[in-house]
Amino acid sequence: MQAVSLNTAHMAGDGGKYMDRRFWDILHPPPEDNRTGDEIAADVLAKTGIRLIPARKGGGDGESV
Repeated sequence: MQAVSLNTAHMAGDGGKYMDRRFWDILHPPPEDNRTGDEIAADVLAKTGIRLIPARKGGGDGESV
């Protein structure tokens, strides 16, 4: 069993002794995400309901921000 595991890891991975991804993902690779960083951030904010508060310039009370 160990020999089969090592041979599979060697052929499927980067030549090491363990697989760096699931065997399922090797057979069925996940789709590539081509979104920009801004699109990913907007998607995360929309899904979680987080609202961003814009930064104020100057702080309003005489202190710098």
